[in-house]
Amino acid sequence: MKRELKFLKVLERELWKCGRCAYCVDDTICPSYILIKFESGTAKGRILIARALLQSRIDISEDLARNVFTCFLCGACKVRCSTAAKIDTVRFLQAFRAEIVRSGVRIPEYLEYLRSNILRSKTPYGVDIRTLYEERIPKALRGAEGGEAVYYPGCTTLYRFPRVVESTIRILSEAGISFRIMPDLWCCGLPLVQAGYVDLARTLARENLERLEKAGVDTVITSCPACYRFFLQEYPHLLRIRRLPFRVLHITQVIHKALKDGRLKFVRELKLTVTYHDPCELGRLGGIFDEPREILRSIPGLKLVEMERSREESLCCGGGGLVRGISMEASLAIAKERLGDVTATGCRDIVTCCPTCEWVLGLAAKKFNIGVNVMDLVELVHRALAP
Repeated sequence: MKRELKFLKVLERELWKCGRCAYCVDDTICPSYILIKFESGTAKGRILIARALLQSRIDISEDLARNVFTCFLCGACKVRCSTAAKIDTVRFLQAFRAEIVRSGVRIPEYLEYLRSNILRSKTPYGVDIRTLYEERIPKALRGAEGGEAVYYPGCTTLYRFPRVVESTIRILSEAGISFRIMPDLWCCGLPLVQAGYVDLARTLARENLERLEKAGVDTVITSCPACYRFFLQEYPHLLRIRRLPFRVLHITQVIHKALKDGRLKFVRELKLTVTYHDPCELGRLGGIFDEPREILRSIPGLKLVEMERSREESLCCGGGGLVRGISMEASLAIAKERLGDVTATGCRDIVTCCPTCEWVLGLAAKKFNIGVNVMDLVELVHRALAP
């Protein structure tokens, strides 16, 4: 029986642009290919599978679902394809996942766990979003009523790294930025899109947008790169609007501008030699490469050393695309390889500005007994600002 392919059909013309050049078949920056070691673990292979589905030559199966859900959605193939067919491979792979979920075949159990948590608590972690705000952010640090900007930490930062939230709030205050916290804002919705639950993600996006519009917000500042990109790039796409009624900034952009304007000044020397890990969502997919590096270079006493795989060529931390929840073994295998890039520089300290990167790289360093310390850029900034 011919299956109606609602999500892939929209991209059919795009998928036929693939000329099988194999630029994306690259074991230097494609984590899925590093693990699978076959073309079926690359964008090229998955595009050919999708085209076969569209031609009714094959059907969606559990094996196919397992393959597509091993993708880290890191955007490495999108970078490679930008010099060839220019296919938005990340959007394609998200659509492919939505098609799989819609088909009703068996999918990884973690995805239903994630969906249930967000439906119940509005966070991926099953803890009510208001409870998270209450427990993780002291009252004295919750900003002012009517602040022009909203600080949106993101579920993972709030849940796993409340100290980063506190450092961010103190930096915003020191920079003289009028901000507020809105504990009624839900998960941004990115995990749901990555899991294939597009309609539910659209519901969350619409609720968040309506609440932000009603509050008259001028700017949304995020800690999480995934939240930053999802608001900026995916909300207009999901909600079919031309643009958002407010600006979206990642905290590194805010800190960078405040340093340039003289509203923030470093007063403490940090004698460290560090390397910087580009989060996929912030770098390759979000286009922010320079601001974090310029911030680090401006900290007195700190020396920045680049890894061989950096900027657009950066290797995923291993935590992308929900793989960390589907297969922690696969996630940690890629994280271990990434930590090898760190040790190759001679550095013992790696800095990033993504909660997922910090979490997964930290887990791998501990599990494999790799002498690398994972740090958050915001915490370094806060240390360097303190007298």
